[in-house]
Amino acid sequence: ELSVAKALLLGDRNEMPFELLNSFKGAGAMHILAISGLHVGIIHLIFMFLTRPLILMRNGRIIRVISILFGLWGYALLTGMAVSAIRSVSMFTLFTLGQAMNRKISLLSNLVNSAFVLLILNPMFLFDVGFQLSYSALTGIAVGAILLERKKRREKPVSKIQKYFLGLILVSCSAQLGVMPLSLYYFKQFSGLFLISSILLLPALGITLIFGYSVLGASVIFNPPAFVQKTFQAWLNLINRTIEWVGSIDALILKGVYFPFSFWFLMSLSLFLLTMGFLKRKSILIYAS
Repeated sequence: ELSVAKALLLGDRNEMPFELLNSFKGAGAMHILAISGLHVGIIHLIFMFLTRPLILMRNGRIIRVISILFGLWGYALLTGMAVSAIRSVSMFTLFTLGQAMNRKISLLSNLVNSAFVLLILNPMFLFDVGFQLSYSALTGIAVGAILLERKKRREKPVSKIQKYFLGLILVSCSAQLGVMPLSLYYFKQFSGLFLISSILLLPALGITLIFGYSVLGASVIFNPPAFVQKTFQAWLNLINRTIEWVGSIDALILKGVYFPFSFWFLMSLSLFLLTMGFLKRKSILIYAS
């Protein structure tokens, strides 16, 4: 449980048992062990809440923005400046600056801007597998979000529960489509269990992160009561058991796939044309795909 807590909260997977790590891979849930936008989003909300009183001061808004940015990059340092953490923090930096200047920036624009800045600072990120997977997944999510927004305009309103689960399924499928060519090329395998693990684990992940960061923050000031620690441990144990169960369904995990560079190029090109066809509403691009 401690090793999973370190992986979820700080992105440190060094102490995770090999069998449990394989279960996460098999379940298609490795992305929740990497510092993602959800982690940084929660940290961002915490700093937004803590720095709210600064608005009452003279030049308080500027001080608040600077404090939030220091907090976000301090968190990135705490996680060892992992590529996924740098990517998420850079995106939230642009988002925070955009808010301060009253400018709305789309997720896709924010994504391109953050990738551009990071590649200027370190062009070798382009050849980093984590960088490629992070931005491929987020590009898929951004495109999925645009298509979902268009669908909402055309259809009747649905209940909040339906909206939540439809959004969850679309985000999961969009992210997996984004990383599918890279997963097959680098790892020669693809998990068909990603939808099950996303529906079961993504709602639980938000609770885990809020609970975990609260316990972590409280433990800096005082020693949390034993029942709080035991409750958090039991919750993490439940997550481990769920992952082990999902990862044990071998029939839905494709392994040892022959997928050379030419296949990766053609599949990526096909997905790009398909995406542009839907975004631009041009059937010729869909046929080309």
